[in-house]
Amino acid sequence: MHSTYLIFILAAFVSLTNALPLADNTDPQAGGTQETDTFGHKKPKPIPVPVPFPVPFPAPAPAPVPVPVPVPAPAPAPQPVPIPVPVKGTCQCTVVFADKSTQLLSNVLVDSTVGATGQTASGVACSAQLSVGPGCGVGVVDQSVDGCTVSQACAPQ
Repeated sequence: MHSTYLIFILAAFVSLTNALPLADNTDPQAGGTQETDTFGHKKPKPIPVPVPFPVPFPAPAPAPVPVPVPVPAPAPAPQPVPIPVPVKGTCQCTVVFADKSTQLLSNVLVDSTVGATGQTASGVACSAQLSVGPGCGVGVVDQSVDGCTVSQACAPQ
């Protein structure tokens, strides 16, 4: 049974090959010949030559995109540090006038000027401006009458 199929397939193959044109474009059924200068042998079928396709070149690399460099923000301007102003100390001052009377001045601020009133040795009213400096040092700035005061002294309070 297998041989029947084999014969049938072989017969179909032969009829197909006879119907196709030869490699030299001659048709044996149309009176062409299969014999040429090969002395009765069939011409070998040409080996197909591969068609060279253009070789693709790689596309040029894209230009590098510049990466933005972060610019650091400028440092804030330094704020001036407030220098603490020392609270001026206070002094207690004693002024002795020419008539030997005294005046006590309390809570006198350092680096300030204070006034004191008294009398001269003859009993005439007078006034004096006293300047109190650091460490409660005191000095006379002005007197309304010469010799109004005899002494003045201040001490920290």
